[in-house]
Amino acid sequence: MHITTKTYKRCEIVLKSEKEYSNPFMDVDIDAVFTHSDGTQIALPGFWNGENEWKVRFSAEKAGVWKYTVTCTDKENLSLTDSGEIEAVAGQPETELEKHGYVRLEEGKRYFVYGDGTPFFYLADTHWQMPDHERLHECNYPGCNCGNQFKHLADDRIKKGFTVYQTYFAGARQKESPAGTPPWWTEQYTLINPKIFNETMDVMIEYLAQNGITVALGFGTHTGSIFCYGCKAEPALRFARYCVARYACYPLMWITGQEITDLKFGAFDIWCQVGQYVSELDGYKRPNSAHMYPMKSDDPRALRLDSEPWHQWWTLQSGHGGKERLQKRFFYESYYKNEKIKPFVEAECQYEDIYCEGFCGHDASRIGGWIAMQSGSAGYTDGS
Repeated sequence: MHITTKTYKRCEIVLKSEKEYSNPFMDVDIDAVFTHSDGTQIALPGFWNGENEWKVRFSAEKAGVWKYTVTCTDKENLSLTDSGEIEAVAGQPETELEKHGYVRLEEGKRYFVYGDGTPFFYLADTHWQMPDHERLHECNYPGCNCGNQFKHLADDRIKKGFTVYQTYFAGARQKESPAGTPPWWTEQYTLINPKIFNETMDVMIEYLAQNGITVALGFGTHTGSIFCYGCKAEPALRFARYCVARYACYPLMWITGQEITDLKFGAFDIWCQVGQYVSELDGYKRPNSAHMYPMKSDDPRALRLDSEPWHQWWTLQSGHGGKERLQKRFFYESYYKNEKIKPFVEAECQYEDIYCEGFCGHDASRIGGWIAMQSGSAGYTDGS
């Protein structure tokens, strides 16, 4: 197969299986390797997209010819194997991401950079559970008739200069969300529902990418997801693999999950397995991290994260409370003076509309951001 595309635009290799599986999500996997004419290689998993269709998604971040091969774990199913080439031509850059390249880390720097080395400022807010809760077919903003809550929010952030959408799936959710989004599973934790991904997250993440927004993405939340998974790693790992396959080719940074450092139900151990697995699967090597509970860098959980080979930057949470509990400089200083130089971002501080012991509203977010930036943070995540 020969595919022609533009750099930084998503393209797909679509395969139709001639063999039926009782559980296509669990019974078979496909994987692809893309090799540029200069020798650069990117390995990526593929995913089942419903019925007898499997896909591999790819975006070329440099022009030229990329030869590819797709292999299948079922050696007898040749219909889920393929080889060919993707010819990527440089398009007219439409966003800063396309102009400078997707966000990455550079050794020895305390901030993020675009692909060409230009400094990148991480400015986000907490769209927690965005693919579950932000509506695509109605808007709840008072007096608004736009009919799309997600787009209303995204357009507002884009206009204001935000660079990151910080979110995660409620990956183990068992019921329809308040926004009307069905669970991600047809059968809990053994059979994924591709239709829901196609109709929700695919639409959202493509819109954000087209508008130059990087997504900081996680796969679940603290002990909640892990408890629902029966305190087992396999469902969390399978869900993470599916999300990496669908979205690694987009402008992303990984945050593993929300508040992964809770020790109950073995959650911290399982989430660390997820972080490692994502690092192995993601051939683009997007910046990889883990959203944390409030803690200084000498906390045993922070020390463990620092020792994990997949952990590359700090997604800190200083927490939220009254003014007397507002994060102090020493909280950030412990990470700034850490032996390993890793960027840190204040990723969850004061919220505008949570009581926070009486300290909330615009001032809370502004003061929290000011302290974080004055203490060396590589960016800031607003809470609203």
